[in-house]
Amino acid sequence: MTNFVRKVAPLIRRDGRLYVFNDDDRKTLLGNYYRALAQVFPTEYSKQNSIFFKTLGFGALMNVLPTFLDMTVNQYGGFTVADAISTFKRVRDFDFGLWVERGTGTQAENSASEDLRTALVDSLEEGQTFIKLR
Repeated sequence: MTNFVRKVAPLIRRDGRLYVFNDDDRKTLLGNYYRALAQVFPTEYSKQNSIFFKTLGFGALMNVLPTFLDMTVNQYGGFTVADAISTFKRVRDFDFGLWVERGTGTQAENSASEDLRTALVDSLEEGQTFIKLR
């Protein structure tokens, strides 16, 4: 619970990326994010000790969320489960198992999130059009 508050609170503060959304939309957005993970990465998601639900993985995913959200909305016009799936499919070969080797702590979390963020941004440069909204 502490890690959830530590990672989500900055996103919903006045200067956070999720501030513009109401509570119901925030809940839906986080739900869609994780439902898309389950669809695109079912093996990792269904593991009993899935990195997605550990401190490192959750923290890294929350660090990437603002970039992921912007990419998805820019590309697909929304953030439905299908939209998020389309974005995650760009990096469907991403090896989340490497995150386990990072260890623990903020530095490991930041490094893991940067790996995923880089993979997502690189996927756009591989022939995909990316229009940045203001």
